[in-house]
Amino acid sequence: YIPGSDVVDHSHIDLDMAVISEFLGVYKDVTNVDTAPNYTHVNAVYSNGVYSKPAATCTFAPADPSFSVTFVAKAEVYFRTVGGAWALGKTTGAGDETTSLEFTYEVADVPTVYDYNSSNNVPGPNDPTPPACWVGSLSTDDASGSYGLPSLDADMWKTAGCIVGSPGSTASSTKVRVANSSQASSGCTPGITDSESTAFATCDQTNTVEVTVTCNQNRGKRTLKGFSTAAKTKMYTGSRTPGAGDCPPPAADAT
Repeated sequence: YIPGSDVVDHSHIDLDMAVISEFLGVYKDVTNVDTAPNYTHVNAVYSNGVYSKPAATCTFAPADPSFSVTFVAKAEVYFRTVGGAWALGKTTGAGDETTSLEFTYEVADVPTVYDYNSSNNVPGPNDPTPPACWVGSLSTDDASGSYGLPSLDADMWKTAGCIVGSPGSTASSTKVRVANSSQASSGCTPGITDSESTAFATCDQTNTVEVTVTCNQNRGKRTLKGFSTAAKTKMYTGSRTPGAGDCPPPAADAT
């Protein structure tokens, strides 16, 4: 059996639950001091996600009403990461194509190792290869990435795979190349650490467009809240229409 979806990325929703457990319980910070439950952070992880289907939300900088590019579904986005390498993401279709762009990050197809013996007394997932962008809605533009919770910096949040200038790094605009309407592939070479001009030269110059973006949010688009609030429709009260994404129609011989 070969699943049609990325089960590795889906499985990362368990990491959101692990973080919530940490915030609900009593953990110790780097000074080995007990910290009370933080319900604000619990709700943020539950509602906005961190680890599953990580994505960046960006605006074109500056917004240009005359600029319009039609991106096909899952068009490749080529960008420099906080870790310095160039990487490929895919558009989600959420941007309006004149002022904003949203894309998902690549998810490493490797098992996730959850470190229960971290140096800061707070467990968290090890960074995979290629590195992840696991920041979520708890991020700030603080270059230290501490988010007011210094013990969680290295153990829970991973920023090396995030687009430069986005939460988890110092805020700034950056240039990306996006495959345009003619095809989803950009032809760009991921994994290199060359200069912007050298990296962009690897792209299909005809079928990609260069844009400057400011990415002000990283989050997990697949959330525990989404699973929870959609469960009743998917499993009980849905339309039962084939292909609708909810509970299937009754069998022909059902009574």
